[in-house]
Amino acid sequence: MIVIPFPKRTYVRPAEPCLVDLLPRYEAALTGSKRRPRGVKLYVWLIRRVIATLPPDATMADLDAAAAQRYQEQLGARCASATVENGLYGIRRFCLWGIREGLRADDPTEGLEWPRVTISAPVRLRDSQIVELLRLIRTVPAGLTYLQRWRWKRNVRAVYLMLYAGLRLAEAAAILWKDIDLEARELTVRSEAAKGGDERRVAINARLYAALSAVPEEERVDAAGVIPATYVGKPMSFKGLERVFDRWGPVAETVHAHQLRHAFATRMHRRGIPVRTIQSLLGHKSLETTMRYLGIDPQDAADAVEVLDW
Repeated sequence: MIVIPFPKRTYVRPAEPCLVDLLPRYEAALTGSKRRPRGVKLYVWLIRRVIATLPPDATMADLDAAAAQRYQEQLGARCASATVENGLYGIRRFCLWGIREGLRADDPTEGLEWPRVTISAPVRLRDSQIVELLRLIRTVPAGLTYLQRWRWKRNVRAVYLMLYAGLRLAEAAAILWKDIDLEARELTVRSEAAKGGDERRVAINARLYAALSAVPEEERVDAAGVIPATYVGKPMSFKGLERVFDRWGPVAETVHAHQLRHAFATRMHRRGIPVRTIQSLLGHKSLETTMRYLGIDPQDAADAVEVLDW
């Protein structure tokens, strides 16, 4: 018998990919799961922030429980509990994706003591504040240029979409003219723009209808934003609309965008609209969330204690 010797083969284990190199795959997976573009950017940004605290060539093995603990401590020293929770959730989501991809076997945040996040009652707008806001924005100041007047009217539409349709700031920023059906007096919040991904339809209030109808037809191009960054342009970004509320005279430092959505809900509640209807219009999956929105109106609380007349 002839024995033919074969050279010994050595198995070279492929080098583990760096965390930075995994980000495009992670982003593609988030996009493939049909998450909102803003949500995809947020999750990628959250994990980038974590990776920045690790060595440049860090791999999944370096993102262990100790690293997650250190990151939690760093955030906790300078940030609120909600921010710390978001940071840990960013790590968890990335690592769960890594488990599904066979890149790791554990979730390093599982054994951590997550911060206790308390939910504060929203600061509600009084009726007098809303009346004053509407008075200020409904009159276009004299002496403005054509562009300044155009921006003013666009900003008014943003306020109306939140106050009269209950849209979130990001939803108002993303809505297109193709989502507006003036004949049926109905607008659609598309799934890619809605928080939670559930499409919903909202009837258009008479005052909102008047504001939308006043927009020249040449600006109402299907693909154009109802709140565009430029004339007949793409929708304004979430950050761009946020800056409008931070800098635009009539609302800056007096009204937060989300307060308008709260006012939309509480006004209907006080006028006797069923909570389930309000929940549907707001796009809440949980009735508990809607009830937290409504809370107890100060006037209702005052009226309640006045019945104690013995």
